[in-house]
Amino acid sequence: MNRLAADGGFSLLEVLVATLILALTFSAIFPIFGSAPQRIADTKALAFAARLAATQLEQEVLRTAWDQMPIQGGQDGWAWEISGQPFDGEPALDGAGYPLILTANAWKSDDPDRVLASLQRIVWVTE
Repeated sequence: MNRLAADGGFSLLEVLVATLILALTFSAIFPIFGSAPQRIADTKALAFAARLAATQLEQEVLRTAWDQMPIQGGQDGWAWEISGQPFDGEPALDGAGYPLILTANAWKSDDPDRVLASLQRIVWVTE
């Protein structure tokens, strides 16, 4: 056999090493693409929780007696709670009311220990 014919291809060892490198690369890349649907679902859940908390907070600001805190509710597999606490900032001016910090939390009903959204607003309560 002449030298030209012997150098014309890859050895079995070279093919196996290239296959191993390719397999390791794919095993590192595929989990990234495989978890994308779950990350999209998590992002949608976070966005919905934030909208739910904001909506409930705005609605309750308009119609709630502050001595009835905390307020809880739920809808379509989601739960929320609004609580209030006095704000330790500036004192009330001439008895015109007082500031109150409202906190709205939202979570999935099946996982109450994982709050997905928490919003706060300061409102001025007049009596």
